[in-house]
Amino acid sequence: MDIGKILQDARIVKNLSLDTAAQETNIRKAYLDAIEQNDFASLHGDVFVKGVIRTYGNYLGLDGAQLVEEYKTATIGNGPVKNNNSIRESRHVKVRPTFKSNRDVGSGNGEGHGVPFIIVGILAVVLAVAGGIFFYLNQTGQDINSLFPFHL
Repeated sequence: MDIGKILQDARIVKNLSLDTAAQETNIRKAYLDAIEQNDFASLHGDVFVKGVIRTYGNYLGLDGAQLVEEYKTATIGNGPVKNNNSIRESRHVKVRPTFKSNRDVGSGNGEGHGVPFIIVGILAVVLAVAGGIFFYLNQTGQDINSLFPFHL
């Protein structure tokens, strides 16, 4: 199966340029071009290739996980490919593993999830302290004004 041709055909059907696809997926154009040409050896290794295939496939509306399975099936027994002419434009490449909405469980964005717990914790401590003071005053028969050196 020609994974590169499938990806290239899907991109062309959607009338997308490689530049647009690279910008919207945060995958370098050179990597996308290499994948479309089935030049997997010029990329940085098997795990990276699978990540690019999955992300690019999902972006194009294909089943990225299925494309990765087809890639693995096609490369079984071939072993890792070493190529000293691999593309090395940057050490910091942003590859999004999948496209999820922020509402998905486990989306991993982690923003704002701890704030409600902090607020509830602070309120619980304040209520516990106030309740303790109230209980103490009821047990000793004292007035709240007796706790302060000045009068409220």
